Amino acid sequence: MIWDYFYLALKGVLHRKLRSWLTILGVLIGVAAVVSLISVGQGMQTSIEKEVNKIGADKITVVAGSGKFGPIAGSITTAKLTDKDLKVILETKGVEKGAGVLFRTSKIKYGKKIKHINVMGSPTDESRSYIEELPFFQIESGRQFSEKDKNSNVAILGYKIAKEKFGKEIKVGDKIYINDEEFKIIGVQKKAGTGTHDLVVRIPLEKARTMFGTEEFTIIFAKVQKGLKPGDVADKIKKRLRKLRNVEKGKEDFSVETAEDMVKRLTIVLNVVQVVFTSIAAISLLVGCIGIMNTMYVSILERKREIGVMKAIGAKNYDVWLVFLIESAMLGLVGGIIGIAFGFALAKLAEFIIVVEFDVELFRIEAGFSFILIALLISALIGGQASKMNPVECLRE
Repeated sequence: MIWDYFYLALKGVLHRKLRSWLTILGVLIGVAAVVSLISVGQGMQTSIEKEVNKIGADKITVVAGSGKFGPIAGSITTAKLTDKDLKVILETKGVEKGAGVLFRTSKIKYGKKIKHINVMGSPTDESRSYIEELPFFQIESGRQFSEKDKNSNVAILGYKIAKEKFGKEIKVGDKIYINDEEFKIIGVQKKAGTGTHDLVVRIPLEKARTMFGTEEFTIIFAKVQKGLKPGDVADKIKKRLRKLRNVEKGKEDFSVETAEDMVKRLTIVLNVVQVVFTSIAAISLLVGCIGIMNTMYVSILERKREIGVMKAIGAKNYDVWLVFLIESAMLGLVGGIIGIAFGFALAKLAEFIIVVEFDVELFRIEAGFSFILIALLISALIGGQASKMNPVECLRE
């Protein structure tokens, strides 16, 4: 008996192919938008967590400027970080080690090609051990900096700089020009999988300060001693820096963040963006629902004779309603299945663009099996809700 309902519903859908496909298209667009946005959003969140985990949960980052602007604060404030700040941070109870680095975008020339690339002033003293232990700065060939490299014209290249950026491989021993000054390559980093670290040129910090005419740091990193909570140590650093810089609590001209703080802040931003775009996509689902309602209403009016025959041979109102329920749910479900496939395709395209064009290889889209089932269920429910009109009552209007 139930198969008769499905047969009648399928017959109704196939009999009105164009209208059915237009109705399915409405659901498809909404589901595809929701699936692609959620998949990309979840992928971005996971990528951020992976990158922070690679740095380590025991790391603390200090930048100049108000915490309201996070890590970019150092580039939009007159406040600066100096050797005094680094000394105070390293002397803070609970800090195992740390290092300060300087970033500047510079003109890099190799052969006849010129690129503008991030140059990182990296320490050559004992604090270099902090940088060397980070997974982003491991060496594939050549060596790390040593104390004898202080003020020397030597450089270490990020993986993509050495392998891809200039059209041919740059090897240890080759020469490049940074702001028209010659530097010898002493090392090439392993592939990190992030655009930032694979596209950087490292030179000795002292040389960078001389070249760029500054004694400041862009970022100061600190590692927390094992067994201590990074948040507690970060609070101690804030307290000592406030005293050093003579600023009141809440009016700091610096920002101290733990790995957990970074994840929370970025997750909040991602969640807000995801809610906004998902809400917009949900409007498409609503339009799809209205489209199914309209299709079913017109279908009912066109099938008066069919409904009359069903009633004449003993069909109850429930039987008539069930046929239209199955038909509308079928439209929603087909739209949902195609929408999910199309949504994943859009998300994969976004993944390709981010990985290839922006060199962020850690990024991968994510959508669990439970999410797929929920999307299909919502699609079917949209059709089911659209069928709440009683076909027999509609015929009385």
